[in-house]
Amino acid sequence: MKKLTVLLLASLGFLCTVHAQDVMIRKDGSEVLAKILEINPNEVSYKRFDNQDGPVYWEKKKDILKIKYANGTEDIFVQVSPQDEPVKKLRYSGLVELIPYFGDYSGGAGGYGGVAINTSYGIQLKEKYFWGIGTGMNFTGYHTYTPVYATFGMDLSPEKIHPFFSVSLGAQFRINDDDYYYYDYDTPPSVALWSNAMFGYRFKSFYTACGISVQTGYNREYNYNEPDKYNSFGAVCFMMAFGFKW
Repeated sequence: MKKLTVLLLASLGFLCTVHAQDVMIRKDGSEVLAKILEINPNEVSYKRFDNQDGPVYWEKKKDILKIKYANGTEDIFVQVSPQDEPVKKLRYSGLVELIPYFGDYSGGAGGYGGVAINTSYGIQLKEKYFWGIGTGMNFTGYHTYTPVYATFGMDLSPEKIHPFFSVSLGAQFRINDDDYYYYDYDTPPSVALWSNAMFGYRFKSFYTACGISVQTGYNREYNYNEPDKYNSFGAVCFMMAFGFKW
């Protein structure tokens, strides 16, 4: 009688042990008796049930069909096929900027700064990258320019207030020709290569940044003997930017 009682208790203990384990079923039909530790977006970590003091194992979720837990619940892993994935539409975005410049940015005309109002329009990729094209108006001490450029921006963090940088490259056209010297001496070029690079912080749709702007082109010098003489030049300015992105 005592032997029968001991046998029954041992059997009950074995059944309780069996039901206290998790069962991981792979897609190939194999099963793993385990103690599930963690499930993240791509993997499942576990210890073997017969060696819970042993190493931690990792299994890719794409290879798992389901997990049966000791409490009777289940997790079924359904993999979404590429054709079932939702199509991500491109999100159109734009920005407008007010940019004061500090330095000789008048294309060799002896000026010391100016202010620009630029606007860009393009696409937002993965909520992080911005590609677009833009134009605007650049007012210097003696002339007015309009740039036409391509721009790329990148947010460096998903936080509410986050850093970003942007680079723009294009050409800048002079749209008026009011000479400030009587003899048209050292006037700026009609067209110049133009680029901006800036780093700053964005808060929701508003941002502020600082950076540099570079312009290269040719100056026409008045000379009685050589009326069409040109000299190359380069101008670098520091800038601040205050903008709004939608």
